[in-house]
Amino acid sequence: MQDLLPFGPAGFLEFYLGILEKLFTTDEFGDREVEVAPHFREWTYRIFANMAQKKPTLLKAARGLGKTTLATTLAAYTLGHNPEGSILLVTSDEDWARDAARLLLGIIGDQPRWKYFFPHVVPDTDRAWGVEAAWLKRDDMPYEIWRQKVGDRMDPTIKCASYSSRIRGMHPHTLVVVDDIHNDENAFSDRELARLKEFVHAEFRYTLQPHYPFELWTGTPFHEEDVYVDLERAGYDLILTPASVDAEGKPAWPGTPVWPRGLPEEEIAKRFKGDPTGGAIFNREMLCDVTTTQGGQMPFQEYPHGQIGFAWPVWSGVDFASVPEAGARMKNRSHTAISHMTKTPNGQGVVRGGEFGQWTQGQTEEAMLRTQNRFPNFQVMALEVTGKGELFFETIVSRNDKLSTLLPAQAGFKSKIQRLYSELAPHLRNGSLMISDEDTAYLRAARDFCRRFPNVPHQNSAMWDVMDSIYWGWKAMNGELLSPHSNGSGPKKHENPFKLMGASR
Repeated sequence: MQDLLPFGPAGFLEFYLGILEKLFTTDEFGDREVEVAPHFREWTYRIFANMAQKKPTLLKAARGLGKTTLATTLAAYTLGHNPEGSILLVTSDEDWARDAARLLLGIIGDQPRWKYFFPHVVPDTDRAWGVEAAWLKRDDMPYEIWRQKVGDRMDPTIKCASYSSRIRGMHPHTLVVVDDIHNDENAFSDRELARLKEFVHAEFRYTLQPHYPFELWTGTPFHEEDVYVDLERAGYDLILTPASVDAEGKPAWPGTPVWPRGLPEEEIAKRFKGDPTGGAIFNREMLCDVTTTQGGQMPFQEYPHGQIGFAWPVWSGVDFASVPEAGARMKNRSHTAISHMTKTPNGQGVVRGGEFGQWTQGQTEEAMLRTQNRFPNFQVMALEVTGKGELFFETIVSRNDKLSTLLPAQAGFKSKIQRLYSELAPHLRNGSLMISDEDTAYLRAARDFCRRFPNVPHQNSAMWDVMDSIYWGWKAMNGELLSPHSNGSGPKKHENPFKLMGASR
Protein backbone atom coordinates (compact mmCIF):
# COMPACT_ATOMS: atom_id res chain seq x y z
CA MET A 1 0.00 0.00 0.00
CA GLN A 2 2.92 2.29 0.69
CA ASP A 3 3.75 2.49 -3.03
CA LEU A 4 0.20 3.64 -3.79
CA LEU A 5 0.37 6.38 -1.18
CA PRO A 6 3.61 8.32 -1.60
CA PHE A 7 4.53 10.74 1.16
CA GLY A 8 2.42 13.87 0.75
CA PRO A 9 -0.88 15.54 1.61
CA ALA A 10 -3.11 13.19 -0.41
CA GLY A 11 -1.55 10.12 1.20
CA PHE A 12 -1.84 11.66 4.64
CA LEU A 13 -5.55 12.37 4.19
CA GLU A 14 -6.15 8.77 3.16
CA PHE A 15 -4.17 7.63 6.18
CA TYR A 16 -6.16 9.93 8.45
CA LEU A 17 -9.47 8.54 7.22
CA GLY A 18 -8.32 4.97 7.35
CA ILE A 19 -6.88 5.18 10.86
CA LEU A 20 -9.21 7.54 12.68
CA GLU A 21 -12.44 7.75 10.71
CA LYS A 22 -12.46 4.01 9.95
CA LEU A 23 -14.26 4.49 6.65
CA PHE A 24 -12.55 1.93 4.42
CA THR A 25 -13.86 -1.64 4.32
CA THR A 26 -12.15 -3.16 1.28
CA ASP A 27 -8.58 -3.99 0.39
CA GLU A 28 -8.38 -1.16 -2.12
CA PHE A 29 -9.48 2.44 -1.98
CA GLY A 30 -10.43 2.67 -5.64
CA ASP A 31 -11.72 6.09 -6.68
CA ARG A 32 -13.55 6.87 -3.43
CA GLU A 33 -13.47 10.58 -2.65
CA VAL A 34 -11.62 11.55 0.51
CA GLU A 35 -14.16 12.99 2.94
CA VAL A 36 -12.52 15.31 5.42
CA ALA A 37 -13.47 18.66 6.91
CA PRO A 38 -12.50 21.56 4.61
CA HIS A 39 -10.33 23.22 7.26
CA PHE A 40 -8.49 19.95 7.90
CA ARG A 41 -7.72 19.64 4.20
CA GLU A 42 -6.46 23.24 4.09
CA TRP A 43 -4.22 22.61 7.10
CA THR A 44 -2.79 19.49 5.51
CA TYR A 45 -1.80 21.05 2.18
CA ARG A 46 -0.36 24.12 3.88
CA ILE A 47 1.69 22.06 6.34
CA PHE A 48 3.11 19.76 3.68
CA ALA A 49 4.03 22.76 1.52
CA ASN A 50 5.89 24.24 4.48
CA MET A 51 7.50 20.89 5.19
CA ALA A 52 8.89 20.80 1.66
CA GLN A 53 10.35 24.28 2.21
CA LYS A 54 11.52 23.46 5.76
CA LYS A 55 9.47 26.37 7.01
CA PRO A 56 8.32 26.07 10.66
CA THR A 57 4.55 26.29 11.05
CA LEU A 58 2.26 27.68 13.73
CA LEU A 59 -1.33 26.44 13.65
CA LYS A 60 -3.61 28.56 15.85
CA ALA A 61 -7.19 27.39 15.88
CA ALA A 62 -10.32 27.37 18.00
CA ARG A 63 -10.75 24.66 20.58
CA GLY A 64 -12.46 21.58 19.22
CA LEU A 65 -11.30 21.83 15.59
CA GLY A 66 -8.89 18.88 15.74
CA LYS A 67 -5.43 20.40 16.16
CA THR A 68 -4.16 17.59 18.39
CA THR A 69 -5.69 14.97 16.13
CA LEU A 70 -3.84 16.43 13.16
CA ALA A 71 -0.52 16.67 15.01
CA THR A 72 -0.61 13.13 16.39
CA THR A 73 -1.76 11.54 13.15
CA LEU A 74 0.92 13.44 11.22
CA ALA A 75 3.57 12.13 13.61
CA ALA A 76 2.40 8.53 13.06
CA TYR A 77 2.23 8.97 9.27
CA THR A 78 5.71 10.47 9.18
CA LEU A 79 7.15 7.55 11.14
CA GLY A 80 5.39 5.05 8.91
CA HIS A 81 7.28 6.47 5.93
CA ASN A 82 10.50 7.01 7.83
CA PRO A 83 10.76 4.56 10.77
CA GLU A 84 14.51 5.04 11.02
CA GLY A 85 13.86 8.69 11.92
CA SER A 86 12.66 10.05 15.24
CA ILE A 87 10.08 12.52 16.51
CA LEU A 88 9.68 14.64 19.64
CA LEU A 89 6.25 15.74 20.86
CA VAL A 90 6.22 18.48 23.51
CA THR A 91 3.19 19.39 25.65
CA SER A 92 2.36 21.62 28.62
CA ASP A 93 2.52 18.95 31.33
CA GLU A 94 3.51 15.35 31.92
CA ASP A 95 -0.04 13.98 32.11
CA TRP A 96 -0.85 15.34 28.67
CA ALA A 97 2.48 14.07 27.33
CA ARG A 98 1.62 10.55 28.47
CA ASP A 99 -1.86 10.83 26.96
CA ALA A 100 -0.36 11.95 23.66
CA ALA A 101 2.08 9.04 23.76
CA ARG A 102 -0.76 6.57 24.38
CA LEU A 103 -2.70 7.98 21.44
CA LEU A 104 0.31 7.79 19.13
CA LEU A 105 1.27 4.30 20.23
CA GLY A 106 -2.35 3.25 19.88
CA ILE A 107 -2.44 4.30 16.24
CA ILE A 108 0.66 2.27 15.45
CA GLY A 109 -0.45 -0.57 17.69
CA ASP A 110 -3.80 -0.91 15.88
CA GLN A 111 -2.23 -3.56 13.69
CA PRO A 112 -4.96 -4.28 11.09
CA ARG A 113 -5.36 -0.63 10.13
CA TRP A 114 -1.72 0.31 10.57
CA LYS A 115 -0.54 -2.70 8.58
CA TYR A 116 -2.87 -1.75 5.73
CA PHE A 117 -0.67 1.29 5.15
CA PHE A 118 2.70 0.26 6.59
CA PRO A 119 2.79 -3.55 6.73
CA HIS A 120 6.48 -3.84 7.60
CA VAL A 121 6.79 -1.06 10.21
CA VAL A 122 6.26 -2.57 13.66
CA PRO A 123 7.02 -1.78 17.30
CA ASP A 124 10.50 -2.75 18.46
CA THR A 125 9.25 -4.16 21.76
CA ASP A 126 12.60 -5.71 22.59
CA ARG A 127 14.16 -2.28 22.77
CA ALA A 128 11.30 -0.16 24.22
CA TRP A 129 7.61 0.34 23.61
CA GLY A 130 5.95 2.53 26.23
CA VAL A 131 4.79 6.05 27.00
CA GLU A 132 8.24 7.08 28.26
CA ALA A 133 9.99 6.04 25.04
CA ALA A 134 9.24 3.83 22.04
CA TRP A 135 11.21 2.37 19.14
CA LEU A 136 10.08 1.17 15.71
CA LYS A 137 11.71 -1.30 13.34
CA ARG A 138 11.13 -2.92 9.96
CA ASP A 139 10.39 -6.64 9.94
CA ASP A 140 11.21 -7.16 6.26
CA MET A 141 14.97 -7.12 6.87
CA PRO A 142 17.34 -8.81 9.33
CA TYR A 143 17.39 -7.00 12.67
CA GLU A 144 21.17 -6.55 12.52
CA ILE A 145 20.85 -4.64 9.24
CA TRP A 146 18.04 -2.54 10.69
CA ARG A 147 20.17 -1.59 13.68
CA GLN A 148 22.92 -0.54 11.30
CA LYS A 149 20.45 1.75 9.51
CA VAL A 150 19.36 3.33 12.78
CA GLY A 151 22.89 3.66 14.03
CA ASP A 152 23.97 4.17 17.61
CA ARG A 153 21.79 7.19 18.35
CA MET A 154 20.34 7.57 21.86
CA ASP A 155 17.04 9.17 20.82
CA PRO A 156 14.11 6.74 20.69
CA THR A 157 11.83 6.77 17.65
CA ILE A 158 9.04 8.36 19.71
CA LYS A 159 9.48 10.67 22.69
CA CYS A 160 6.62 12.65 24.28
CA ALA A 161 7.45 15.03 27.12
CA SER A 162 6.41 18.25 28.79
CA TYR A 163 8.47 21.40 28.42
CA SER A 164 9.40 21.20 32.09
CA SER A 165 10.81 17.66 31.86
CA ARG A 166 14.33 16.69 30.95
CA ILE A 167 14.66 16.86 27.15
CA ARG A 168 18.21 18.15 27.17
CA GLY A 169 20.26 15.88 24.95
CA MET A 170 17.32 14.99 22.69
CA HIS A 171 18.05 15.54 18.98
CA PRO A 172 15.06 14.38 16.88
CA HIS A 173 15.75 13.64 13.23
CA THR A 174 12.40 13.97 11.50
CA LEU A 175 9.67 15.98 13.22
CA VAL A 176 9.01 18.09 16.31
CA VAL A 177 5.41 18.72 17.33
CA VAL A 178 4.66 21.23 20.09
CA ASP A 179 1.00 20.81 20.98
CA ASP A 180 -0.87 23.23 23.27
CA ILE A 181 2.23 24.16 25.24
CA HIS A 182 0.34 26.95 27.02
CA ASN A 183 -2.03 26.39 29.93
CA ASP A 184 -3.60 28.76 32.46
CA GLU A 185 -0.62 28.55 34.78
CA ASN A 186 2.23 29.22 32.36
CA ALA A 187 0.24 31.79 30.40
CA PHE A 188 -0.82 34.02 33.31
CA SER A 189 1.86 33.50 35.91
CA ASP A 190 4.73 35.87 35.17
CA ARG A 191 7.24 33.43 36.62
CA GLU A 192 5.95 30.41 34.70
CA LEU A 193 5.61 32.41 31.48
CA ALA A 194 9.23 33.51 31.80
CA ARG A 195 10.25 29.91 32.45
CA LEU A 196 8.36 28.70 29.38
CA LYS A 197 9.88 31.37 27.16
CA GLU A 198 13.34 30.52 28.43
CA PHE A 199 12.70 26.91 27.42
CA VAL A 200 11.39 27.87 23.96
CA HIS A 201 14.16 30.29 23.11
CA ALA A 202 17.06 28.39 24.67
CA GLU A 203 16.83 24.71 25.60
CA PHE A 204 14.34 23.84 22.86
CA ARG A 205 16.54 25.40 20.18
CA TYR A 206 19.42 23.11 21.10
CA THR A 207 17.26 20.02 20.60
CA LEU A 208 16.79 21.00 16.95
CA GLN A 209 20.52 20.69 16.29
CA PRO A 210 22.08 19.13 14.28
CA HIS A 211 19.24 17.62 12.24
CA TYR A 212 16.81 20.58 12.21
CA PRO A 213 13.59 18.58 11.87
CA PHE A 214 10.35 20.12 10.69
CA GLU A 215 8.59 22.13 13.43
CA LEU A 216 4.82 22.15 13.87
CA TRP A 217 3.31 24.16 16.72
CA THR A 218 -0.40 23.90 17.46
CA GLY A 219 -2.51 25.73 20.04
CA THR A 220 -5.15 28.27 20.95
CA PRO A 221 -3.86 31.77 21.80
CA PHE A 222 -4.00 33.16 25.32
CA HIS A 223 -2.86 36.78 25.20
CA GLU A 224 -0.70 39.27 23.34
CA GLU A 225 2.50 38.26 25.14
CA ASP A 226 2.27 34.49 24.84
CA VAL A 227 4.80 32.22 23.13
CA TYR A 228 2.74 32.04 19.96
CA VAL A 229 3.16 35.78 19.40
CA ASP A 230 6.93 35.34 19.70
CA LEU A 231 6.83 32.64 17.02
CA GLU A 232 4.82 34.86 14.67
CA ARG A 233 7.40 37.60 15.09
CA ALA A 234 10.14 35.07 14.36
CA GLY A 235 8.59 34.34 10.96
CA TYR A 236 6.74 31.08 11.54
CA ASP A 237 4.05 30.52 8.95
CA LEU A 238 0.76 31.24 10.72
CA ILE A 239 -2.36 29.22 9.96
CA LEU A 240 -5.31 30.81 11.76
CA THR A 241 -8.68 29.05 11.92
CA PRO A 242 -11.51 30.37 14.11
CA ALA A 243 -14.70 28.46 14.88
CA SER A 244 -16.80 30.74 12.66
CA VAL A 245 -16.25 33.41 10.02
CA ASP A 246 -18.10 36.25 8.33
CA ALA A 247 -18.82 36.64 4.61
CA GLU A 248 -15.22 37.77 4.03
CA GLY A 249 -13.75 34.78 5.84
CA LYS A 250 -12.71 36.75 8.91
CA PRO A 251 -13.26 35.53 12.50
CA ALA A 252 -16.77 36.56 13.58
CA TRP A 253 -19.75 35.55 15.65
CA PRO A 254 -22.54 35.38 14.65
CA GLY A 255 -21.04 33.81 11.58
CA THR A 256 -20.73 30.67 9.51
CA PRO A 257 -19.17 27.65 11.28
CA VAL A 258 -16.01 26.42 9.58
CA TRP A 259 -16.85 22.84 10.58
CA PRO A 260 -20.64 22.44 10.72
CA ARG A 261 -20.44 18.70 11.34
CA GLY A 262 -17.91 18.72 14.17
CA LEU A 263 -18.50 22.15 15.72
CA PRO A 264 -22.00 23.20 14.63
CA GLU A 265 -23.71 26.54 15.05
CA GLU A 266 -25.72 25.30 18.04
CA GLU A 267 -22.59 24.34 19.95
CA ILE A 268 -20.84 27.62 19.17
CA ALA A 269 -23.90 29.57 20.31
CA LYS A 270 -23.98 27.53 23.51
CA ARG A 271 -20.37 28.40 24.27
CA PHE A 272 -20.99 32.08 23.60
CA LYS A 273 -24.06 32.12 25.84
CA GLY A 274 -22.20 30.33 28.62
CA ASP A 275 -19.27 32.76 28.66
CA PRO A 276 -19.32 34.50 32.08
CA THR A 277 -17.34 37.43 30.66
CA GLY A 278 -19.95 38.42 28.09
CA GLY A 279 -17.96 37.06 25.16
CA ALA A 280 -14.37 37.96 25.97
CA ILE A 281 -13.20 34.41 26.74
CA PHE A 282 -15.29 33.20 23.81
CA ASN A 283 -13.39 35.60 21.54
CA ARG A 284 -10.12 34.11 22.73
CA GLU A 285 -10.97 30.42 22.61
CA MET A 286 -13.36 30.31 19.65
CA LEU A 287 -12.32 33.26 17.48
CA CYS A 288 -8.60 33.29 18.43
CA ASP A 289 -8.93 37.01 19.21
CA VAL A 290 -6.80 38.18 22.13
CA THR A 291 -6.66 41.88 21.34
CA THR A 292 -7.18 44.18 24.30
CA THR A 293 -9.52 46.47 22.38
CA GLN A 294 -12.57 44.28 22.86
CA GLY A 295 -15.38 45.27 25.23
CA GLY A 296 -14.91 42.39 27.63
CA GLN A 297 -11.86 43.79 29.39
CA MET A 298 -11.76 45.27 32.89
CA PRO A 299 -10.35 48.79 32.49
CA PHE A 300 -9.89 50.87 35.64
CA GLN A 301 -8.75 54.27 36.79
CA GLU A 302 -5.88 54.82 39.19
CA TYR A 303 -6.16 57.16 42.17
CA PRO A 304 -3.09 59.03 43.47
CA HIS A 305 -2.24 57.39 46.78
CA GLY A 306 -0.76 60.62 48.12
CA GLN A 307 -4.22 62.20 48.02
CA ILE A 308 -5.89 59.50 50.13
CA GLY A 309 -6.75 60.87 53.55
CA PHE A 310 -5.79 58.76 56.53
CA ALA A 311 -9.04 59.69 58.27
CA TRP A 312 -11.23 58.68 55.35
CA PRO A 313 -13.61 55.83 56.24
CA VAL A 314 -12.32 52.32 55.57
CA TRP A 315 -14.14 49.09 54.80
CA SER A 316 -12.57 45.67 54.35
CA GLY A 317 -13.28 42.39 52.57
CA VAL A 318 -11.71 39.06 53.53
CA ASP A 319 -11.27 36.07 51.24
CA PHE A 320 -10.29 33.30 53.65
CA ALA A 321 -8.04 30.28 53.08
CA SER A 322 -5.87 28.69 55.74
CA VAL A 323 -2.71 26.57 55.88
CA PRO A 324 -2.18 23.92 58.56
CA GLU A 325 0.88 25.51 60.10
CA ALA A 326 2.94 28.64 59.85
CA GLY A 327 5.30 28.65 56.88
CA ALA A 328 3.49 25.81 55.11
CA ARG A 329 3.45 27.52 51.76
CA MET A 330 2.35 25.49 48.79
CA LYS A 331 2.30 26.35 45.11
CA ASN A 332 -1.26 25.15 44.58
CA ARG A 333 -2.81 26.49 47.79
CA SER A 334 -5.02 29.55 47.90
CA HIS A 335 -4.19 32.72 49.83
CA THR A 336 -6.07 34.74 52.40
CA ALA A 337 -6.53 38.27 51.12
CA ILE A 338 -7.76 41.36 52.99
CA SER A 339 -8.74 44.53 51.17
CA HIS A 340 -8.60 48.11 52.46
CA MET A 341 -11.38 50.07 50.76
CA THR A 342 -12.18 53.75 51.20
CA LYS A 343 -14.40 56.51 49.84
CA THR A 344 -13.42 59.97 48.78
CA PRO A 345 -15.47 62.90 50.18
CA ASN A 346 -17.22 62.91 46.79
CA GLY A 347 -18.37 59.32 47.28
CA GLN A 348 -16.00 57.54 44.86
CA GLY A 349 -14.71 54.15 45.99
CA VAL A 350 -10.97 53.51 46.11
CA VAL A 351 -8.99 50.34 46.74
CA ARG A 352 -6.40 51.98 48.95
CA GLY A 353 -4.43 48.83 49.77
CA GLY A 354 -4.51 45.42 51.38
CA GLU A 355 -2.45 42.35 52.15
CA PHE A 356 -2.44 38.65 51.35
CA GLY A 357 -0.56 35.54 52.35
CA GLN A 358 -0.71 31.84 53.01
CA TRP A 359 -1.59 32.10 56.70
CA THR A 360 -2.85 29.87 59.47
CA GLN A 361 -6.23 30.73 61.05
CA GLY A 362 -4.39 32.46 63.88
CA GLN A 363 -2.32 34.56 61.48
CA THR A 364 -5.45 35.47 59.53
CA GLU A 365 -7.18 36.57 62.72
CA GLU A 366 -4.18 38.72 63.63
CA ALA A 367 -4.23 40.31 60.15
CA MET A 368 -7.96 41.07 60.50
CA LEU A 369 -7.44 42.71 63.89
CA ARG A 370 -4.48 44.63 62.47
CA THR A 371 -6.68 45.96 59.68
CA GLN A 372 -9.52 46.95 62.01
CA ASN A 373 -7.21 48.74 64.44
CA ARG A 374 -5.02 50.41 61.83
CA PHE A 375 -7.51 52.97 60.61
CA PRO A 376 -9.16 55.49 62.97
CA ASN A 377 -12.35 55.58 60.91
CA PHE A 378 -12.79 51.87 60.27
CA GLN A 379 -16.35 50.83 59.45
CA VAL A 380 -17.04 47.13 58.83
CA MET A 381 -15.24 44.00 57.62
CA ALA A 382 -16.92 41.39 55.39
CA LEU A 383 -15.75 37.77 55.62
CA GLU A 384 -16.85 35.31 52.93
CA VAL A 385 -18.54 32.44 54.76
CA THR A 386 -18.68 29.99 51.88
CA GLY A 387 -16.91 26.69 52.62
CA LYS A 388 -14.27 26.88 55.38
CA GLY A 389 -15.04 30.55 55.89
CA GLU A 390 -18.32 29.66 57.65
CA LEU A 391 -16.64 27.68 60.43
CA PHE A 392 -13.91 30.31 60.75
CA PHE A 393 -16.55 33.05 61.11
CA GLU A 394 -18.45 31.12 63.78
CA THR A 395 -15.24 30.47 65.69
CA ILE A 396 -14.24 34.13 65.71
CA VAL A 397 -17.68 35.37 66.71
CA SER A 398 -17.93 32.89 69.58
CA ARG A 399 -14.59 33.62 71.22
CA ASN A 400 -13.27 36.96 70.04
CA ASP A 401 -15.18 40.14 70.85
CA LYS A 402 -12.36 42.33 69.57
CA LEU A 403 -13.45 41.92 65.94
CA SER A 404 -16.55 44.00 66.55
CA THR A 405 -16.98 45.06 62.94
CA LEU A 406 -17.18 41.62 61.33
CA LEU A 407 -19.95 40.78 58.86
CA PRO A 408 -20.78 37.45 57.19
CA ALA A 409 -20.75 37.54 53.36
CA GLN A 410 -22.64 34.89 51.44
CA ALA A 411 -21.40 34.18 47.90
CA GLY A 412 -24.67 32.95 46.41
CA PHE A 413 -24.70 30.94 43.20
CA LYS A 414 -22.45 33.02 40.96
CA SER A 415 -18.92 31.87 40.20
CA LYS A 416 -15.97 34.10 41.02
CA ILE A 417 -15.50 35.24 37.45
CA GLN A 418 -19.22 36.00 37.10
CA ARG A 419 -19.22 38.07 40.28
CA LEU A 420 -16.18 40.04 39.24
CA TYR A 421 -17.34 40.64 35.68
CA SER A 422 -21.01 41.42 36.25
CA GLU A 423 -20.86 43.23 39.61
CA LEU A 424 -17.39 44.71 40.05
CA ALA A 425 -16.16 45.42 36.52
CA PRO A 426 -18.88 47.99 35.64
CA HIS A 427 -17.82 50.16 38.60
CA LEU A 428 -14.16 49.89 37.62
CA ARG A 429 -15.01 50.92 34.08
CA ASN A 430 -17.09 53.97 35.00
CA GLY A 431 -14.74 55.18 37.73
CA SER A 432 -17.08 54.74 40.70
CA LEU A 433 -14.40 52.37 41.99
CA MET A 434 -10.72 53.16 41.45
CA ILE A 435 -7.44 51.51 42.45
CA SER A 436 -4.64 53.31 44.23
CA ASP A 437 -1.45 53.80 42.20
CA GLU A 438 0.75 52.89 45.18
CA ASP A 439 3.38 50.24 44.44
CA THR A 440 2.53 47.33 46.75
CA ALA A 441 2.25 43.61 46.08
CA TYR A 442 -1.49 43.65 46.81
CA LEU A 443 -2.25 46.58 44.53
CA ARG A 444 0.01 45.26 41.77
CA ALA A 445 -1.90 41.97 41.84
CA ALA A 446 -5.22 43.83 41.52
CA ARG A 447 -4.04 46.02 38.67
CA ASP A 448 -2.44 43.09 36.81
CA PHE A 449 -5.64 41.05 37.06
CA CYS A 450 -7.73 43.89 35.64
CA ARG A 451 -5.31 44.62 32.82
CA ARG A 452 -5.21 40.98 31.72
CA PHE A 453 -8.88 40.17 32.08
CA PRO A 454 -10.44 38.05 30.58
CA ASN A 455 -7.09 36.30 30.18
CA VAL A 456 -7.39 35.35 33.80
CA PRO A 457 -4.54 33.78 35.77
CA HIS A 458 -4.31 30.22 36.96
CA GLN A 459 -7.03 29.34 39.48
CA ASN A 460 -4.45 29.09 42.28
CA SER A 461 -2.96 32.51 41.62
CA ALA A 462 -3.17 34.98 44.52
CA MET A 463 -4.72 37.47 42.07
CA TRP A 464 -8.05 35.65 42.38
CA ASP A 465 -8.02 35.97 46.17
CA VAL A 466 -7.06 39.63 45.99
CA MET A 467 -9.92 40.39 43.61
CA ASP A 468 -12.39 38.43 45.75
CA SER A 469 -11.38 40.44 48.81
CA ILE A 470 -11.95 43.66 46.83
CA TYR A 471 -15.35 42.37 45.77
CA TRP A 472 -16.42 41.74 49.38
CA GLY A 473 -14.97 45.05 50.50
CA TRP A 474 -16.99 46.79 47.79
CA LYS A 475 -20.16 45.01 48.89
CA ALA A 476 -19.54 46.01 52.51
CA MET A 477 -18.85 49.62 51.55
CA ASN A 478 -22.18 49.81 49.74
CA GLY A 479 -24.22 48.23 52.51
CA GLU A 480 -25.07 45.11 50.51
CA LEU A 481 -24.43 42.62 53.33
CA LEU A 482 -26.19 41.48 56.50
CA SER A 483 -26.05 43.48 59.71
CA PRO A 484 -23.06 43.00 62.05
CA HIS A 485 -23.37 40.29 64.67
CA SER A 486 -25.21 41.70 67.67
CA ASN A 487 -22.67 42.06 70.44
CA GLY A 488 -23.43 45.64 71.30
CA SER A 489 -20.78 47.06 68.98
CA GLY A 490 -20.37 47.82 65.32
CA PRO A 491 -21.30 50.95 63.40
CA LYS A 492 -24.66 52.50 63.92
CA LYS A 493 -27.07 52.31 61.02
CA HIS A 494 -27.12 56.00 60.08
CA GLU A 495 -23.71 57.01 61.36
CA ASN A 496 -21.81 59.44 59.10
CA PRO A 497 -18.54 57.72 58.16
CA PHE A 498 -16.84 61.08 57.54
CA LYS A 499 -17.46 62.45 61.03
CA LEU A 500 -13.90 61.76 62.17
CA MET A 501 -12.50 63.91 59.42
CA GLY A 502 -13.81 67.06 61.07
CA ALA A 503 -12.62 65.95 64.48
CA SER A 504 -9.12 65.27 63.22
CA ARG A 505 -8.54 68.78 61.93
